Amino acid sequence: AQGLRGVRTASGEGAGEALKRKALVLRGLARLAKPAEAAKPDDADTSAARRFLAAWRSDPVLAGDVRQASAAPLASGPERLHSAWLGVGRRELAVSFTSVPDLVSTDAPQSLRATAAEQRYLVPVVVTTSASASVTAPVLPRAKVRELVDSAKRETTAAADAFRAALPRP
Repeated sequence: AQGLRGVRTASGEGAGEALKRKALVLRGLARLAKPAEAAKPDDADTSAARRFLAAWRSDPVLAGDVRQASAAPLASGPERLHSAWLGVGRRELAVSFTSVPDLVSTDAPQSLRATAAEQRYLVPVVVTTSASASVTAPVLPRAKVRELVDSAKRETTAAADAFRAALPRP
């Protein structure tokens, strides 16, 4: 949210409104992530975050196909870097406390005890790749990136190899 505030200031008011809304949601999400803060009455930030959480699956950007390619605006000699978003994958995230937390209970039995434990989550991650290509090579169209990923049966390594092979070398 702090970074978006700086970008909004530098971008002017046209782009600023969208960034302002995103910063509002991010501040609210940060607040909701803290149990003591989430228990407080909602303010504009947390209300926006709750609306986002309730509807994020229907957001056209988040629910859409992310597969696309881009090229760096600057060349390095006869080459420039091309990159691609190959899709969204899942990674396992293991979460645990660095030390056993102290428990304070106001209404539970005193037999409550904390022990070392770990929780595992499957989290979405954007799968990316990059490769150098001829400075004159055009950016691969979205349809071509989709075709490459689909022909690789959405297997990450094969899709990355197909992307690199599709780019002309100098």
